[in-house]
Amino acid sequence: MNAIATVPHQPAIQAVLDLYAKTAPVPVARATAALHVLLHDLYREPDAAIAWQTSTLTGDGFPLEFAVTSSDADLRYTTEISTPLVAPVQRLALAQQRLRQLTAAEIPAAVLARLQQVQQGGELRYGTWVGGRHGLRGDSYKLYVEVPAADLATFRTLLTACQIPYPTLADRPVRLRMLGYHLMSRRLEAYFRVPQVESYHVPRLMQLCGVGDRAPELWDLIEASYGYSLRGKLPGGSVGFSYSVAPDDLSPIFTLFLFARALWGGDARIRRQFSALAAQQGCDVTPYHQLTQPLALRHTWATDHGLLGVGVAATGSIALSLGIRPGGTTITHNRDVSSSATRPWLDGK
Repeated sequence: MNAIATVPHQPAIQAVLDLYAKTAPVPVARATAALHVLLHDLYREPDAAIAWQTSTLTGDGFPLEFAVTSSDADLRYTTEISTPLVAPVQRLALAQQRLRQLTAAEIPAAVLARLQQVQQGGELRYGTWVGGRHGLRGDSYKLYVEVPAADLATFRTLLTACQIPYPTLADRPVRLRMLGYHLMSRRLEAYFRVPQVESYHVPRLMQLCGVGDRAPELWDLIEASYGYSLRGKLPGGSVGFSYSVAPDDLSPIFTLFLFARALWGGDARIRRQFSALAAQQGCDVTPYHQLTQPLALRHTWATDHGLLGVGVAATGSIALSLGIRPGGTTITHNRDVSSSATRPWLDGK
């Protein structure tokens, strides 16, 4: 792995690594090497259009998205594990193969069996993504496993076996879209989509995770950052949420996901509003400001920012996360105005 760590990455990715290396050279060196392993197939693909413009992970097809969080200054990302030439149903096995090269942490056989089982018998769009996190305390990885479209009741037994709450709303369909597994903490996370979420839905969804009493706090934080009255409804046609559970005594975590564009508009306003919100949570936004400097004056409807995550546990501060496609205005974008950075687990398809 060390031999290839000195080879530059794709320019947009390398620019982000270089920026973080100024303050965290050791973690970034590990991230650089890990990304060479995870992006192995994309670097071997001779057709650049296939490798770098066909992913469902971001709006313009770029196969990697970085993330910033109010919890720490670690370098975080989510990436495709292969090109479209590998069938989505085969990518979970490929992700396992790559992760064995990077970490001694293993996926328990029972968890792996469930992840494999859930992908059988349905059409997949992306199959599996891999998330990476690199900081002073070490490296960790996470699997994101697509769940085929089906009625939520289809997965009742699966969710029960995983000790994940089974969310239902009387007047809205709730869909299970993705499962996540963190190899170090052993947290299993279920991601759901629900359309047109109104204020009275939020406590219901949160109480299943044991944090229903914090629903007013969550709502007030979003409304204050939005800048206008929410009028009883969260912005955007679709809203995502997740339940994260662990096999030990770690508290469950509820996370609400909103399209940053739906909440704040273009990249320039997203940058301002997220920075202000993160600063309120005591987060140092300096690396984020440097990373997004090319977006400071971009007001178009096509955005490089993706999903805003707002995480709530039983105690502690509300945690923020924000996905961003690397590159900004420093690279050419070939996309129409409707294709902002997104994730297919949260769209309506």
